[in-house]
Amino acid sequence: MVATFFPGRGTLIEETYLAGKAEGEAEGRTTLILRALEKRGIEVSSKVRDRVVSCTDLAQLTIWFDRSLTAESAADLFIRNPEDSELAALTLRILDKRGIDVPHPVRRRITSCTDLDQLTTWFDRALTAEAADDLFAEPAG
Repeated sequence: MVATFFPGRGTLIEETYLAGKAEGEAEGRTTLILRALEKRGIEVSSKVRDRVVSCTDLAQLTIWFDRSLTAESAADLFIRNPEDSELAALTLRILDKRGIDVPHPVRRRITSCTDLDQLTTWFDRALTAEAADDLFAEPAG
């Protein structure tokens, strides 16, 4: 959670405030993505618009915004780097070969990740993990 100097820190009021703030940031990034594509003369289908507008992951929206500045089509926002897909597949294969159950939400989180550094961390953790959720655990220290 983000540290704030909000009156009533740690209360439901603060949590609601922070959730609203994050929602506002997501809406702002969504607007910037769609505006960048529009100003560049790139047609945005309703399917693409719905996908962008429904996203609440600020990191993903940042990636899509960066891509919107150079994309040749709106669909280019969602293209993954081949290295990402390969590393995600290898991570899942390691877990499967080690007999570790990978629930669908975990599998989806791994396969939808476009951050090569994060995928590399998960790959490394898959080599010694005892459970799929171990990939996402913050290191102790």
